[in-house]
Amino acid sequence: MRVTLISLCLLTVAGCGPLMRPMVDRLDDQTQARVDDTWDNMFSPVDRLDRTLLLDVILVGQLHQYGVDRLHMVSEKYVGDGLVVMEVSFDRAVPEADEFVVAYVDGDGYEIRRESYTREDIEDRIAFLFAPPVDTEDWPPEERERHEALELEREARHAEISAILSPMSADESEPE
Repeated sequence: MRVTLISLCLLTVAGCGPLMRPMVDRLDDQTQARVDDTWDNMFSPVDRLDRTLLLDVILVGQLHQYGVDRLHMVSEKYVGDGLVVMEVSFDRAVPEADEFVVAYVDGDGYEIRRESYTREDIEDRIAFLFAPPVDTEDWPPEERERHEALELEREARHAEISAILSPMSADESEPE
């Protein structure tokens, strides 16, 4: 079992990190079985790991989110007089219920805006925003043109995103 845990830790640490996107990864059957074996190993018997080792294993293996059966996470951010509430919902037994919700609640507690995103929505946007470079030199002209148009669209979207995120990346050393 020790090799399983180490393998799991290395596999997980080599990834992007916990919740680098607002969705939990769905694991293939073999990987899920290894995660389940790890949990069985950790809690057989229930008090097998001391308090600190239990935390260390969960942290290194990112087991708070990796291979879990259900996860519901809520985060909140005050914006002006309102509140943005973001929720991630995941249930391994019900894939079609995976969801990321962003809602804006005004100062009086009324929900003014609510956007719901499926796993497919998130994966499609990640694929669009972070597509790797492609060599189109040998492509037919019409395919190359479609790809170049998509690249221009992606660059324009990144410019929009950068403008919105600019307060986060402002150099604090600049004089006011």
